[in-house]
Amino acid sequence: MLDIRDVDDGIRSKLSSLEGLIVDETISRTERYEGGLPRTFITKTEVVNPRCVDLNPALFAVPKDYRRQEPIMAAPGQ
Repeated sequence: MLDIRDVDDGIRSKLSSLEGLIVDETISRTERYEGGLPRTFITKTEVVNPRCVDLNPALFAVPKDYRRQEPIMAAPGQ
């Protein structure tokens, strides 16, 4: 009899063979500042229910009223 973990492992194995598809990814990042304690951040990405869809090119169109503006950078007190 199959356990649910066996099914998950089988699906994960098949999906991992697809080129360019992130199935499961864990990123750990630790920051350490002078005089402070280290802080660790963990980000986990898991693709659930991957499928192919046709996207409407209009989703990537630049809006007609778009205007490029240089970023405005200011420091406190300026």
